Amino acid sequence: MKTFFKRLVLILAVMLVLAGSAMGYMAWRFNQDPEYWTQNQQFIESHTQEELAIIADNVQNRVVSQMTSVFASGENPTSTSAIESATRAAGGAIVRSTGEGDQAVVIDQTPREITVTPDEANAWLATRFESVAAGQGFTFPEGVTNPMVTVKNGKLVSAFRVQRKGIDRPVSMLFDIKIASSGMATLKLSEIKGGEMALPLEQLASQLGDEAAGEQKRLLAKLEEVYAGKTFDPVFKVDEKRNLRVKAINLSGANIKMTVQTEPR
Repeated sequence: MKTFFKRLVLILAVMLVLAGSAMGYMAWRFNQDPEYWTQNQQFIESHTQEELAIIADNVQNRVVSQMTSVFASGENPTSTSAIESATRAAGGAIVRSTGEGDQAVVIDQTPREITVTPDEANAWLATRFESVAAGQGFTFPEGVTNPMVTVKNGKLVSAFRVQRKGIDRPVSMLFDIKIASSGMATLKLSEIKGGEMALPLEQLASQLGDEAAGEQKRLLAKLEEVYAGKTFDPVFKVDEKRNLRVKAINLSGANIKMTVQTEPR
């Protein structure tokens, strides 16, 4: 009998040691910042707000220039004809939107590639995102700050710092993005991490949502929708005459690469 109890105590002791080791490892993973988070914080801290704003403005101007088609005034046929000729010579399709006076435009439908580095995107997020998002009626929950994006193993990573409900950790959301031959895109949430430890959807919803206001359930429903894979048409309004269609996304390297095409509305 004594031998039995000795073995039982030994087994329980081993189980406790293993459980403690597992909990210690999980705590270490949770408290460990991802490398991309650390690198981005170093990038942000090594630049002044003025320097980050210059980077943000440069990339914004470059992207807008690449994304939008060429306008040509209907009052200037020579200019319009020259744009049409140059676009056809480059293999682009032409859609001429007729109108009176300066409302007439030429829409260049030539597909073009846009490349944005994580540093460029994060400089924009650090200096421009808050005001632009507020203009669209979006604000982060209280205690959620420092948004960033990067590319890791072919996935788009969106991360932010959560400082609420006793937690102060970077939280990452890893997405797969695919565009089918039909032109429809699918955005799929593949993983959520607190530090370097995987988090369940319910835990993130609990951490970010206000239970009394029913936000947790609504947030969880949205997370579950994207986790299952949300399909949508990747077309965005440019102005009253043009849409922008994302034709392809390439996340195989370190940068975010998109092929886009302007379309008439």
